[in-house]
Amino acid sequence: MDRVSSLPDELLYQILFLLPTKDAAVTSLKLRSEHCVDWWWYGGLMSYPFSLPMLKSLDIDSDLIFCGEIEEFIPYFPVLEDLRMANMEWGEPDVTVSSASLRKLSLHGTGCEDFVNPKTVSFDTPNLLFLSYYDLVAEDYPLVNMEKLVHASISLIVTDDQVTRLREPNNNLLEDVENNNDGDVVLQFGNVVKLLNGLQNVQKLSFNADTLEVLSQCCDSMPVFNNLKFLGVTSEEGRGWQAMPALLRNCPHLETIILQGLIHCVTDNCGDACPCISREDKGLSLKSCPVNRLEIQGFRATMKEMAMIKHFLDYFLCLKRLDVYIEDNEPTQLRNRELSDCVLEMFELYNKLSPSCNVQLLVSDYLDKKWTAQGHHIYVTLQQLQATMSTLFSIIALDDHLRQNL
Repeated sequence: MDRVSSLPDELLYQILFLLPTKDAAVTSLKLRSEHCVDWWWYGGLMSYPFSLPMLKSLDIDSDLIFCGEIEEFIPYFPVLEDLRMANMEWGEPDVTVSSASLRKLSLHGTGCEDFVNPKTVSFDTPNLLFLSYYDLVAEDYPLVNMEKLVHASISLIVTDDQVTRLREPNNNLLEDVENNNDGDVVLQFGNVVKLLNGLQNVQKLSFNADTLEVLSQCCDSMPVFNNLKFLGVTSEEGRGWQAMPALLRNCPHLETIILQGLIHCVTDNCGDACPCISREDKGLSLKSCPVNRLEIQGFRATMKEMAMIKHFLDYFLCLKRLDVYIEDNEPTQLRNRELSDCVLEMFELYNKLSPSCNVQLLVSDYLDKKWTAQGHHIYVTLQQLQATMSTLFSIIALDDHLRQNL
């Protein structure tokens, strides 16, 4: 990191302003305080002809960045390779990020003023390798040029009201449009498929729970991710898995899935990726998925989670490794000593019976030390989990019953 970045803000701005362009040899710059924002957008680059022709890394972080027209901002840094902008509020409803030099881009936005969804967001970044994109869903993504992209993390934001509207029949949404509600915005969320089309070449892809909910609008037009090896998905209780079956079917070379949480909102369109609703084509999308490693984080040993784990074991036919990480920050069923001992014994048994498949119950350092002191081992196998799952279901159900009657 360039020493210039460590200078006080006021002195930094004076130096940058007074430097002739030919002497502005700063290659890496961090701007942190809220003062930088006013200078940067209103008193700096937008008001005076200025450039940092050798700047390769720019990191802007503030309580809130009121971002002007970014397409006019980036050309001031002709060799910029790494751009991070946090806590942005777009000044214009139409946003275009255009740069042939960018390799790494991190945008953390909050939409337009008053938490309004952007009209359009475009990316013309043909040499981009890494993208982290967090923002309200745009109504359209007319241009997404990032053919060399390797790793993408997409975190779109939707409100609870928008989620409710997304799950309504189209005729109800049209009524919202006629009543001047935000139904017209929600109707455009299907355009997120244009963003997905621009991500088709990625090898590593992560979605937050809101993004997975929005993807329910483009299940029929989901692109095929032929290069994708790693998929990460975060789940939340109020967000659904409607897009999960289509997503799994369109990742023909997927090797690893990491699920941050299993609990999600049960809907009629959850599909065959989970056992929430009984259906004839149960597990179909999982059977066609070649994933060989599955990691589950935030495990609480609830009956619903155990049912989902069994479902995965039954239908991920190529699965060779399953890592289950226990949730340590919030109460779990494993705080019950008898249930905890039962799970440990069960996992030990699994590991002995299936040498070709490996299931691991992983814990925090605190729990690891505690269980190791008690002489327990935490490595388990796959097939025994399938064989004894029904026993655990009975134990968990009994435990819930006892808790309710205490």
